[in-house]
Amino acid sequence: MLMFRTVFGFLAVATIVALSPAATRADEADTALARIRQNKVVTIGFRESAVPFAYLDERRQPSGYAIDICNKVVAEIGRKLAIPGIEARYVPVTPQTRIPLIANGTVDRMWHDSEFIDPAGAG
Repeated sequence: MLMFRTVFGFLAVATIVALSPAATRADEADTALARIRQNKVVTIGFRESAVPFAYLDERRQPSGYAIDICNKVVAEIGRKLAIPGIEARYVPVTPQTRIPLIANGTVDRMWHDSEFIDPAGAG
C-alpha cells in the first residue's frame, strides 16, 4: 500500500510540475493548471476501447486499470493543490483527435496506453 501511495504521489507531483511552467506565463487563465484550479476538474483524454486499461463499461462509464490510476492521481493532485472535491472528467479520444484536443485545451492530460501524455511535450 505504501508503494502505491508513493507512486500516486509521484504521478501527482509530476503532473503538477509538468503543468507549472505553463502557469507562469502571462496568460495564466488559459493554462491547464489554472483551469484545474478554477474548475476543480482535471480533464483526461482516454481511449474507449483499450481493454483492460481504459474502456466504456456496460453503463457507458469510463473503466479499467488506467481509469483507476487516473482517479487516484486526480485525488492526489487535489490534495497537493488543496482543492477539495476535485473531479476527474473523461473525454474519449482517438489517434486522430488526441493531439488536437490537448493542443486546444479540451484535455488537460492524456492517458495513452500506459503513460500520461504531457501537453507541454514532457511525456
